[in-house]
Amino acid sequence: GQYSVAAAYYNADHGDDAERHYKVAMKDNRYLRDCLSELSTMWLYHSDLPNDRRAAKAKPYVDSLIEKFPKYGPGWLMRSDIQAMTQNGRMDPEVLKRFLDVADHDDPWQADAYKEIRAAFDKAGIE
Repeated sequence: GQYSVAAAYYNADHGDDAERHYKVAMKDNRYLRDCLSELSTMWLYHSDLPNDRRAAKAKPYVDSLIEKFPKYGPGWLMRSDIQAMTQNGRMDPEVLKRFLDVADHDDPWQADAYKEIRAAFDKAGIE
């Protein structure tokens, strides 16, 4: 289906084509979270665009991901990365705290981020 076509375009570095197919695929709620997550990841981390454009392309998908799936850790991580890209490296501690509350420790990306953020918070005396 559309999700598989979108993923193929994503893996072939054809972001605009992938985005078009993900938008169709996400109309099926079974694929919504994965589509939003992959669109966010694709634009934020796997695009050759300048940081401000990457953040702008990813932001609506990250916002939807957080709105629809607030307990999905990658959404909060990507929101903090968008903040870092657009605010000279600054991130809102409240966004990071939300991530810490919902992080999936079985996912290596989230587990590593959790350790780094927790260590930074401990060093800064943030609860």
